[in-house]
Amino acid sequence: MSNTVMVVETVIPAVVGFHSLVGMGTDEEPFPLSFGNYFRFHPRVGFNPLNPFSEHYRCLNMWAENFKELAERLKIETVKVAIFEDQAALVIDKRVPSREWFISADYGGYGGMVSYGVTGDVMAEAQRYYMSWLETAFRDKEGE
Repeated sequence: MSNTVMVVETVIPAVVGFHSLVGMGTDEEPFPLSFGNYFRFHPRVGFNPLNPFSEHYRCLNMWAENFKELAERLKIETVKVAIFEDQAALVIDKRVPSREWFISADYGGYGGMVSYGVTGDVMAEAQRYYMSWLETAFRDKEGE
């Protein structure tokens, strides 16, 4: 039996839905923050009130505060993501200006990703996918 994990690149609304509720005190910290709240993207369309998490993809590689700030600064309405099983999503939009907007690679032992509610196979594939994307995403911007 294969342990293949499905992944689809797509564009979704750039809106934070559910998120954790840790007070961040962002008035004193410059963006991008090195810490923040976990979040799920808000679906805007196709919301199923009988299963409120049905289309809410967990963001694995950005904090809610950084994502909101970035969406406002860039005036974006949609964002490119890679969607995995377990409703896991990675922001893979090249409009993100630098790696600092993403969760730090040393956070939590997952190479810059949060793993809440995501199975081991999906997490391993998401990490492989994300590291591969990061290798090329900022090459031109950072002069590598």
